[in-house]
Amino acid sequence: MSLPNHSRFALVFVSVLVGCVLGATLPRLAAQSVPPPPRVSPQWQQFCDRPAYTTAAVNANLRQRGAEGFEFVTVSFPQGSTSLWTCFKRPAPQ
Repeated sequence: MSLPNHSRFALVFVSVLVGCVLGATLPRLAAQSVPPPPRVSPQWQQFCDRPAYTTAAVNANLRQRGAEGFEFVTVSFPQGSTSLWTCFKRPAPQ
Protein backbone atom coordinates (compact mmCIF):
# COMPACT_ATOMS: atom_id res chain seq x y z
CA MET A 1 0.00 0.00 0.00
CA SER A 2 1.59 3.27 -1.06
CA LEU A 3 0.69 6.83 -0.17
CA PRO A 4 -0.36 9.33 -2.81
CA ASN A 5 2.30 11.89 -3.78
CA HIS A 6 0.65 14.78 -1.94
CA SER A 7 0.50 12.69 1.25
CA ARG A 8 4.21 11.82 0.95
CA PHE A 9 5.06 15.49 0.48
CA ALA A 10 2.94 16.46 3.49
CA LEU A 11 4.59 13.75 5.64
CA VAL A 12 8.11 14.86 4.63
CA PHE A 13 7.19 18.54 5.14
CA VAL A 14 5.71 17.92 8.60
CA SER A 15 8.73 15.77 9.59
CA VAL A 16 11.17 18.48 8.55
CA LEU A 17 9.11 21.14 10.29
CA VAL A 18 8.95 19.15 13.54
CA GLY A 19 12.70 18.47 13.34
CA CYS A 20 13.48 22.16 12.91
CA VAL A 21 11.24 23.17 15.80
CA LEU A 22 12.71 20.53 18.10
CA GLY A 23 16.26 21.36 17.02
CA ALA A 24 15.71 25.02 17.80
CA THR A 25 14.04 24.56 21.19
CA LEU A 26 15.64 21.47 22.77
CA PRO A 27 19.14 22.92 23.26
CA ARG A 28 17.61 25.83 25.15
CA LEU A 29 15.51 23.52 27.25
CA ALA A 30 18.38 21.11 27.97
CA ALA A 31 21.03 23.73 28.74
CA GLN A 32 21.49 24.57 32.38
CA SER A 33 21.34 28.25 33.08
CA VAL A 34 24.20 28.64 35.51
CA PRO A 35 25.39 32.22 35.84
CA PRO A 36 29.08 32.72 35.09
CA PRO A 37 31.33 33.31 38.07
CA PRO A 38 31.90 36.96 38.84
CA ARG A 39 34.98 38.42 37.21
CA VAL A 40 37.43 39.57 39.78
CA SER A 41 39.98 42.09 38.62
CA PRO A 42 43.43 41.16 39.84
CA GLN A 43 44.99 43.50 42.34
CA TRP A 44 48.57 44.47 41.70
CA GLN A 45 51.53 45.76 43.60
CA GLN A 46 53.38 48.07 41.28
CA PHE A 47 56.17 50.55 41.45
CA CYS A 48 58.83 52.29 39.41
CA ASP A 49 62.39 52.90 40.47
CA ARG A 50 65.45 54.59 39.07
CA PRO A 51 68.51 52.34 39.01
CA ALA A 52 71.92 53.69 38.12
CA TYR A 53 72.14 54.27 34.40
CA THR A 54 74.56 51.50 33.49
CA THR A 55 73.86 48.20 31.81
CA ALA A 56 75.19 46.25 34.79
CA ALA A 57 73.04 48.21 37.26
CA VAL A 58 69.89 47.85 35.16
CA ASN A 59 70.45 44.10 34.73
CA ALA A 60 71.10 43.66 38.45
CA ASN A 61 67.91 45.57 39.24
CA LEU A 62 65.88 43.44 36.82
CA ARG A 63 67.26 40.21 38.33
CA GLN A 64 66.60 41.41 41.90
CA ARG A 65 62.99 42.42 41.15
CA GLY A 66 62.40 39.13 39.31
CA ALA A 67 63.65 37.21 42.34
CA GLU A 68 61.12 39.15 44.44
CA GLY A 69 58.31 37.96 42.14
CA PHE A 70 57.89 41.16 40.15
CA GLU A 71 57.34 41.30 36.39
CA PHE A 72 59.04 43.97 34.33
CA VAL A 73 56.39 46.23 32.78
CA THR A 74 58.13 49.11 31.05
CA VAL A 75 61.13 51.37 30.91
CA SER A 76 60.74 55.11 30.70
CA PHE A 77 62.87 58.17 30.12
CA PRO A 78 60.81 61.04 31.58
CA GLN A 79 60.80 64.16 29.44
CA GLY A 80 63.56 66.54 30.38
CA SER A 81 65.32 63.89 32.44
CA THR A 82 68.46 61.92 31.82
CA SER A 83 67.45 59.16 34.22
CA LEU A 84 66.03 55.77 33.37
CA TRP A 85 62.92 54.50 35.18
CA THR A 86 61.99 50.80 35.31
CA CYS A 87 58.46 49.78 36.32
CA PHE A 88 57.34 46.46 37.77
CA LYS A 89 54.20 44.68 38.95
CA ARG A 90 53.22 41.50 40.80
CA PRO A 91 49.91 40.13 42.10
CA ALA A 92 49.04 41.62 45.46
CA PRO A 93 48.89 39.18 48.37
CA GLN A 94 45.35 38.11 49.25
